[in-house]
Amino acid sequence: MLTRDHQEQALSRAADMLANAGIVLTPAGVLMVIVALNVAGAVAVSIAGFGVAEAGVAGALIALGMGPAEATAAALVTRPLLLGSMLAGCLIADLIVTLLLRLSSLAVARP
Repeated sequence: MLTRDHQEQALSRAADMLANAGIVLTPAGVLMVIVALNVAGAVAVSIAGFGVAEAGVAGALIALGMGPAEATAAALVTRPLLLGSMLAGCLIADLIVTLLLRLSSLAVARP
Protein backbone atom coordinates (compact mmCIF):
# COMPACT_ATOMS: atom_id res chain seq x y z
CA MET A 1 0.00 0.00 0.00
CA LEU A 2 1.32 3.42 -0.89
CA THR A 3 1.89 5.77 2.00
CA ARG A 4 1.17 9.46 1.79
CA ASP A 5 4.91 10.07 1.37
CA HIS A 6 5.04 7.73 -1.65
CA GLN A 7 2.02 9.44 -3.18
CA GLU A 8 3.60 12.87 -2.73
CA GLN A 9 6.86 11.66 -4.29
CA ALA A 10 5.03 10.23 -7.31
CA LEU A 11 3.07 13.46 -7.74
CA SER A 12 6.29 15.47 -7.44
CA ARG A 13 7.97 13.32 -10.10
CA ALA A 14 5.02 13.77 -12.45
CA ALA A 15 5.13 17.54 -11.86
CA ASP A 16 8.88 17.59 -12.56
CA MET A 17 8.41 15.58 -15.77
CA LEU A 18 5.71 17.96 -16.98
CA ALA A 19 7.81 20.99 -15.98
CA ASN A 20 10.69 19.62 -18.08
CA ALA A 21 8.29 19.62 -21.03
CA GLY A 22 7.41 23.27 -20.30
CA ILE A 23 4.10 22.54 -18.55
CA VAL A 24 4.25 24.17 -15.12
CA LEU A 25 1.33 23.23 -12.87
CA THR A 26 0.54 23.09 -9.18
CA PRO A 27 0.41 19.61 -7.59
CA ALA A 28 -3.40 19.78 -7.73
CA GLY A 29 -3.20 20.68 -11.43
CA VAL A 30 -0.88 17.74 -12.12
CA LEU A 31 -3.30 15.43 -10.34
CA MET A 32 -6.21 16.84 -12.35
CA VAL A 33 -4.34 16.28 -15.63
CA ILE A 34 -3.46 12.68 -14.71
CA VAL A 35 -7.05 11.96 -13.69
CA ALA A 36 -8.38 13.54 -16.90
CA LEU A 37 -5.91 11.48 -18.95
CA ASN A 38 -6.94 8.23 -17.28
CA VAL A 39 -10.68 8.91 -17.40
CA ALA A 40 -10.65 10.15 -20.98
CA GLY A 41 -8.40 7.27 -22.03
CA ALA A 42 -10.89 4.78 -20.59
CA VAL A 43 -13.62 6.01 -22.93
CA ALA A 44 -14.02 3.31 -25.57
CA VAL A 45 -14.43 5.65 -28.54
CA SER A 46 -11.11 4.88 -30.19
CA ILE A 47 -8.29 2.38 -29.84
CA ALA A 48 -6.67 2.92 -26.42
CA GLY A 49 -8.47 6.25 -26.13
CA PHE A 50 -6.04 8.04 -28.45
CA GLY A 51 -7.39 11.47 -29.29
CA VAL A 52 -10.06 11.27 -26.63
CA ALA A 53 -7.50 11.24 -23.81
CA GLU A 54 -5.62 14.18 -25.31
CA ALA A 55 -8.86 16.14 -25.55
CA GLY A 56 -9.52 15.40 -21.89
CA VAL A 57 -6.08 16.64 -20.89
CA ALA A 58 -6.48 19.76 -23.03
CA GLY A 59 -9.83 20.42 -21.36
CA ALA A 60 -8.30 20.01 -17.91
CA LEU A 61 -5.45 22.39 -18.79
CA ILE A 62 -7.89 24.98 -20.18
CA ALA A 63 -9.92 24.65 -16.97
CA LEU A 64 -6.70 25.40 -15.06
CA GLY A 65 -6.28 28.64 -17.02
CA MET A 66 -3.97 27.67 -19.87
CA GLY A 67 -4.72 29.05 -23.34
CA PRO A 68 -6.24 26.70 -25.94
CA ALA A 69 -3.15 26.58 -28.18
CA GLU A 70 -0.79 25.93 -25.29
CA ALA A 71 -3.18 23.36 -23.77
CA THR A 72 -3.40 21.48 -27.06
CA ALA A 73 0.37 21.40 -27.48
CA ALA A 74 0.86 20.32 -23.86
CA ALA A 75 -1.78 17.60 -24.19
CA LEU A 76 -0.05 16.16 -27.24
CA VAL A 77 3.24 16.03 -25.31
CA THR A 78 1.85 14.76 -21.99
CA ARG A 79 0.60 11.33 -23.05
CA PRO A 80 3.80 10.20 -24.82
CA LEU A 81 5.84 11.41 -21.83
CA LEU A 82 3.70 9.48 -19.35
CA LEU A 83 3.59 6.36 -21.53
CA GLY A 84 7.35 6.56 -22.14
CA SER A 85 8.14 6.84 -18.45
CA MET A 86 5.85 3.89 -17.67
CA LEU A 87 7.50 1.84 -20.43
CA ALA A 88 10.97 2.67 -19.11
CA GLY A 89 9.91 1.69 -15.60
CA CYS A 90 8.49 -1.61 -16.84
CA LEU A 91 11.64 -2.38 -18.82
CA ILE A 92 13.82 -1.70 -15.78
CA ALA A 93 11.58 -3.84 -13.56
CA ASP A 94 11.66 -6.66 -16.14
CA LEU A 95 15.45 -6.46 -16.35
CA ILE A 96 15.79 -6.65 -12.56
CA VAL A 97 13.39 -9.60 -12.27
CA THR A 98 15.11 -11.45 -15.12
CA LEU A 99 18.53 -10.94 -13.56
CA LEU A 100 17.31 -12.07 -10.14
CA LEU A 101 15.71 -15.20 -11.62
CA ARG A 102 18.88 -16.06 -13.53
CA LEU A 103 21.04 -15.52 -10.45
CA SER A 104 18.74 -17.66 -8.32
CA SER A 105 18.71 -20.47 -10.91
CA LEU A 106 22.53 -20.39 -11.03
CA ALA A 107 22.71 -20.63 -7.25
CA VAL A 108 20.34 -23.63 -7.21
CA ALA A 109 22.14 -25.42 -10.07
CA ARG A 110 25.51 -25.39 -8.32
CA PRO A 111 26.46 -28.65 -6.53
